[in-house]
Amino acid sequence: MSRKRPTRSVHGSTEPSAAAPRREELLARIAELEAELVRLGQPRLPHPERLTTVNVPAQFEAPFLRAQEYVARYFAHRVEQPDTATIAIAGERYVLLRAASLSVEFVELVTKLYQDKGAIEARSVANNLLYDLAHAIGKADARSFQRKMAVHDPIDNLSAGPIHFAFSGWAFVDISAESRPSPDENYYLLYDHPYSFESHSWLAKGRCSDVPVCIMNAGYSSGWCEESFGVPLVAVEVECLACGGEHCRFIMAPPARIEAHLAEYARRHGVSAASAAHVHAAAVPEFFQRKRLEDELRRANDELEARVRTRTQELERATEQLRLLGSAVENATEGFVIMRRADGADPLRITFVNQGFARITGFAGDAVLGRSLAQLPLAAESASAWDALHERVRRGEPFETETTALRPDGTPYALELHLMPVPGAGAAAHWIGILRDVSDRKAHLEALQHQALHDVLTGLPNRMLLHDRIEQSIHAARRHGTSFALLFLDLDGFKEINDTFGHYTGDILLANVGARMRAQLRASDTIARLGGDEFAVVVGELTHAEDASQLARQLLAALKQPFPIEGHELVVSASIGIVHCPEHGSDPTTLMRRADVAMYAAKAARSGIMRYDASLDVHSPARIQRISELRSSIDDEHLVLHYQPQVDIVSGRTLRVEALLRWNRADGSRLLPDEFLPLIESSETSDRLLRWVLDRAIRDCREWQAAGLPVGVSVNLSPHNLRDRELADVIAAALHAHDLAPQHLTIEITESGILGDVALATATCRRLRELGVGLSIDDFGTGYSSLVHLKHLPFTELKIDRSFTGEMLANEHDAAIVRSIIELGHQLGRAIVAEGVEHADVLARLRAYGCDLAQGYFISRPLEKAALRDWLLDPPVFSGAT
Repeated sequence: MSRKRPTRSVHGSTEPSAAAPRREELLARIAELEAELVRLGQPRLPHPERLTTVNVPAQFEAPFLRAQEYVARYFAHRVEQPDTATIAIAGERYVLLRAASLSVEFVELVTKLYQDKGAIEARSVANNLLYDLAHAIGKADARSFQRKMAVHDPIDNLSAGPIHFAFSGWAFVDISAESRPSPDENYYLLYDHPYSFESHSWLAKGRCSDVPVCIMNAGYSSGWCEESFGVPLVAVEVECLACGGEHCRFIMAPPARIEAHLAEYARRHGVSAASAAHVHAAAVPEFFQRKRLEDELRRANDELEARVRTRTQELERATEQLRLLGSAVENATEGFVIMRRADGADPLRITFVNQGFARITGFAGDAVLGRSLAQLPLAAESASAWDALHERVRRGEPFETETTALRPDGTPYALELHLMPVPGAGAAAHWIGILRDVSDRKAHLEALQHQALHDVLTGLPNRMLLHDRIEQSIHAARRHGTSFALLFLDLDGFKEINDTFGHYTGDILLANVGARMRAQLRASDTIARLGGDEFAVVVGELTHAEDASQLARQLLAALKQPFPIEGHELVVSASIGIVHCPEHGSDPTTLMRRADVAMYAAKAARSGIMRYDASLDVHSPARIQRISELRSSIDDEHLVLHYQPQVDIVSGRTLRVEALLRWNRADGSRLLPDEFLPLIESSETSDRLLRWVLDRAIRDCREWQAAGLPVGVSVNLSPHNLRDRELADVIAAALHAHDLAPQHLTIEITESGILGDVALATATCRRLRELGVGLSIDDFGTGYSSLVHLKHLPFTELKIDRSFTGEMLANEHDAAIVRSIIELGHQLGRAIVAEGVEHADVLARLRAYGCDLAQGYFISRPLEKAALRDWLLDPPVFSGAT
């Protein structure tokens, strides 16, 4: 149906005109609209591109067009039945109750019923009842339409309301551009019904009202919007035709903000703020006040509940934390003690101990409360610990110590104590102590250290401890101007005994040999087993050089006596090499090498005993010629690197490869490193060779990385290389030249190489670690490492020698050594690599022991670069699943 809209001014009001003629025009227009409604059986469908029932700001046109199209289809199926006063829309049957008639007649009826309360009170009751009724109907209609339209966007929910209102034939709706519909407390909607049937009904009856009359409309609108946005809303009429105005104008907002909106609207649109407030208050005072109070009460209640809930949760958490803390402290294996400051020589007094304290110390809680922690008895050598503790407490500093304490029955135990002040204002009033019985841990570490430093079979010191004893003897000899001797001893005929009677009998024989030789020595002397059937003896503070030879003859004489083992009388002989310090060397490596040379010379000469002589070393023209040939080979590219994979034992993934040098001589022969590296150990050729190996290995590794093969590389250093002060700079330059990250390079160093010059080796190793490269101690267990030195060296892994892994399945002693090295390395926070893995059973045993990496022929032989690339692209499976 067509509706002619009045011309609006900038402020939303019509141009000035006489009120009476205007009212007559409106009444005539209403009559025309009512006649048109009767004539039309159903409304026309609106043009889909134009709003014909409402006027809205441009930003809202899209959702209102969607709603208009939907509601038009909905009303297109309207069937009116005047004889039954019903109408059917989209299959739903409605009873026709004219909103205008209902509001007028309803107000008159209620006013009459409450006329004894006075006209104002009666009108207020009528208005509020009608508002509540319309509010409920609006919410119900909104729910129905939203369900049918299947929409959830707030503006889409809102848009169907005015459209439906207009299609019902009740009014044309004009929404102001000032409106801010939003589903929150900022909601604000200003709208007009230029043709409101409620106000027109009052005018048609010849009545004029001094208060708004569109109660039904306002209540219905607020109900629809509240349902659409989920925000409590109130609609009030601020201008009414029945009150002499030119519009039926409404404002809608949350109750808490309606007055501010009314005042702002009145200020901006020229309507008296006082009259606007009076108008809205007179319209629905009880509903409005109730809504506002409900809103305020809801907010206050929500805030109170939230505060109570938050506080309750905080208290519950705090209570639970205190309960858990108390339970944890009381049942902890450690001993907890709380002490307060006190005056006097002993500044602390015990105020609390837990059950762990009693278990560790043997003193019950009630026996120590109020007393000093210093009442705990300590071993005589540890008595000064309490004095150190008191001094720290007076300075307000934490204190920790490991000492030997005594239980009430005198039983000693290793006590670890940590003491900390409780922070607070000024000096700490309380201190907390944590006590641990570390006896088992200490005994375990001592056992591991003993295993690491002693031969499992004979109980004698091993190479590691021997190296340390030689070093100590060198320092003593320098300090006192004395000398000492080193004897290397190798059994003759032991292999035949081992092959004939078996390894078990051979092990018993070795143990008896060690014990018998130990009986021939002084307490200050050291005898060590180097491995296999080799032993070494350090003879300290020699009066005469001949004393070492005399001791060697005593040892040979002692060994000539038969060993009764397993019903057999076994006889062995030996070959002994002797060196003197400082005559034959002033460092452990030189002395041990030359003692080994003398021992093999004695074995070759079958003389039993041989004193080192420089002529025994190989310094032949052939050796000089081979060194010269090797120098030329570096430039002539006769050297080549092979690579042997190192795999993660658990995952089977190849993490790294070890670079192994090969010399392809001009005559077609190929030499391994052990065959030519000893020739150049102390020459400048060793440095040139290392630079070539580093450059080639790092270059190859970078090529693998670029090809998507994430493997690292390890390079071996000789003892001579480790003494090179420019080594770290050389490695850094090679890494930079090939753009390889330092973490992909590992440097392998033998034990003897590290401990030849401990101070220089330590400094070099620290510089290498600062670069970020890994450090591996190679052939661990066969050298002479000292744990005193190892714990200060910044190495990242230990590499178990093949001599242990090769026999670990057949020899329980080798298995124990391997297991001990793994445990020791992990205790020190180092990774463990096992080399010489040649069987699947060995790999499985290493996995069970917790070893980290493995390499050996079972995994792969050393491969040339091209073959290695193919192997890496399709490696065998070595994970735990195999």
